[in-house]
Amino acid sequence: MTKNTAAITNIEDAAAARWLTRTLKPARVHILGTPTDEAIARMRLRIFGEVPARKPRKIIAA
Repeated sequence: MTKNTAAITNIEDAAAARWLTRTLKPARVHILGTPTDEAIARMRLRIFGEVPARKPRKIIAA
């Protein structure tokens, strides 16, 4: 008798990946829809020729 635990793990992994994709989709759309601070700084530099003052970043502990 052989054990097929690898097949079960692959099925569970695929289900978890699909669930994560569906769950995180709104956050991904939000992140991709807004420019980052670095992107805005590059735009300002290109358009106005000025580098904005750096804002201190808050570090969020995970």
